[in-house]
Amino acid sequence: MGKESEVLKDETKKEIVNESIQKNLNRHGENKEPEMEGPEVISTVFCISNEETGFAKSGVAEDSEEDHERLKVINQDPDPVLIKETVTRGKYGGGPQNRTKDGGFCWMVVIASFLSNFLFAGTRSCMGIIQAELEKKLEDGSAGLEWTGALVNAVPLLLAPLISAMTKFTTCGVLSSAGGVMTFAGFMTVAFTRSLPVYLVCLGLCPGLGLGMMVISSTFAVTSCFEKRRGLAMALSMAGGGLGFIVFPVLFAALLEVYGTRGTLLLCSSLYLNGIVCGAVYRQIQKPPVRNEDQTIMMEIKKAVWDKAFFRSPHSISLTLTHLMFGLSDTVPFLFLHLKAIRMGFSLELSAMLISAIGFTSLVGRVGIGILTGNSRRRRFVSFITASIVCSASMAFYAFANSYLVFIIGSCLFGISTGCLYSLLPVMLIDLFRIEMFVPSFGVSNFSFGIGSLAAGPLTSVVSDLVQNADFPFYTAGVAMFLGAAVLLFTKVRHSLSIQKPVMKKPSSDDVYALSNTSSIGAPAA
Repeated sequence: MGKESEVLKDETKKEIVNESIQKNLNRHGENKEPEMEGPEVISTVFCISNEETGFAKSGVAEDSEEDHERLKVINQDPDPVLIKETVTRGKYGGGPQNRTKDGGFCWMVVIASFLSNFLFAGTRSCMGIIQAELEKKLEDGSAGLEWTGALVNAVPLLLAPLISAMTKFTTCGVLSSAGGVMTFAGFMTVAFTRSLPVYLVCLGLCPGLGLGMMVISSTFAVTSCFEKRRGLAMALSMAGGGLGFIVFPVLFAALLEVYGTRGTLLLCSSLYLNGIVCGAVYRQIQKPPVRNEDQTIMMEIKKAVWDKAFFRSPHSISLTLTHLMFGLSDTVPFLFLHLKAIRMGFSLELSAMLISAIGFTSLVGRVGIGILTGNSRRRRFVSFITASIVCSASMAFYAFANSYLVFIIGSCLFGISTGCLYSLLPVMLIDLFRIEMFVPSFGVSNFSFGIGSLAAGPLTSVVSDLVQNADFPFYTAGVAMFLGAAVLLFTKVRHSLSIQKPVMKKPSSDDVYALSNTSSIGAPAA
């Protein structure tokens, strides 16, 4: 009798479980999907968990393409219970795989992002040296060669909306690998040619687009891997930019003395193949995005970039304007600082030290701000406004400098403030627009930054000549940065930074819930 009662008990439990699963599947097929303001529900998991151990050993059936229902049947005893687990994916991109966030392999993603930022900032910092060497090879003069540096700086930012939208139908790993190969091919071609149009394409457009793909994909990878430590992780990855700004010019100058222009370009081109290595790391944390086959790529790009929810946000205009002002202010010192230092009688080496001071302090700011702000949104916003004001004040030091010490103080203030701003910008976007709006907000913000960066040099130079004042670019940059911070602060006063929680569908009586640990070993289910 004992054995027969146990068999009947087990059969009764199996019938209850099967009946519950069938009810949920029927309801899912008949009713519409729940409307959610936030992540998109792509699969629902039903499993039987051991109530005493919480272990989850299962055989997983294949996913259905229509309803994305995943069934895990776990034949385990004693007392199995039915668990409902919802798996979500962000609105844009494939999103991270089922891995532990804020630790583990996620720190490998930070290292890969550090390397991407190192290559990007390093290339920007040594473009002046590259241009000076290529001028010696051109037979028709160097007119127009300065556009190569402008393209490397502006193209990654101007094409940021397009690159951001590409994450809707491909992975960060593919983007990083393609960007590394494109930059490698551009530098390789420049080493064997003496044509200005080829220089503009292979040294301007190709590295600009390729490095933009590497950096933007790395930013998406880091933000998707971290939640509680997102600020620190972003600061550490952005620190690669500060280090690249310090190391690359010295490395490039040393290689020129040993290997010449062609050998240096060939050696540096091989560095960009590390984009493939970074892409291999990103592949471990992201699945290919699920895309509607009825939509074309251009439709998806338009939908991802011009998201109505983003432009309806009260912060969209203010933050876009802030990025525009920041792009203008960030570019001016690199174009006019060394010219003013030389005009005041300082040597070329001393003027170069001012740029190095910006690089060192920028590295400190990028790392330090992540540690200081932690996971506090309020501290991040206050730090962002403070750094913007300090950046604006640093322009006054440049404009009224009458000694080398004042120049150094201005460079230190500018470097540490811009380092903080670079680390805070991606995290601020998530704070203001949520992770689901990160793709359009990041793309549009970088686009506005690129417009400011591209217009800073020609615009301030023309106005400076008209007013007969060589310090006018610094005045313009200081006022622009202050206005950008004021607009963002005004918007913050009017609107709170509270993020609306997703509206979830209320559970029905057919759902059977239990607390369970998703890891292989954890607390027992309740």
